[in-house]
Amino acid sequence: MSSRAALSAAVVMLAVVVGCSEEDPPASLPSPTSPSSASSSAPETTTTAPSTSATPTGAPTVPAAAQEQTPDGAAAFVQHYYETLEYSWSVMDSSPLRALGDCLSCANLAGTIDEVAAAGDHLEGGNIVVKSVEPSSVSADGATTVNSLVSSAEQRIVGPDGVTQEVLGQEQPDLQFFFDLTWTNGGWAVTSIRIIE
Repeated sequence: MSSRAALSAAVVMLAVVVGCSEEDPPASLPSPTSPSSASSSAPETTTTAPSTSATPTGAPTVPAAAQEQTPDGAAAFVQHYYETLEYSWSVMDSSPLRALGDCLSCANLAGTIDEVAAAGDHLEGGNIVVKSVEPSSVSADGATTVNSLVSSAEQRIVGPDGVTQEVLGQEQPDLQFFFDLTWTNGGWAVTSIRIIE
């Protein structure tokens, strides 16, 4: 399988890249915060990836809710990460995604966007539905883990002529990712992304 075949856009890309990264799966599932953090387990949110022909309005900015050093702030940051992933993929610019973390999976995702763009191709497909985001408590050293459950539609690489070069993944109804975050320089940063299979 070529390196591009192993990598896809949006969530399927995330699943494949994270699944192939060297970041270790969790030894055990982290415990979410108390049920009072129900606001973090938001109702399903559908994020439709913008068309590559649309004029982008700019990269998503970190929302105020994601700038708090709290479990709910961490959950909001992970939702922001998914939005930024779709934005970076839709405009084929990895820099907004790179700004959110320097983990192995983060670098692989950004590198995939750069590789597809360098070939003159782009990524299409993949509406993301965020089903739940459940944060753990924040440790004294400012670290936390956020458990997220998402789904994604089929995704593919499309050439400049509009012809699909490669179908990268079929619809994925349930993908569970753990985001390890750390609070640094007054904001959250991703230190690893792990997939639970």
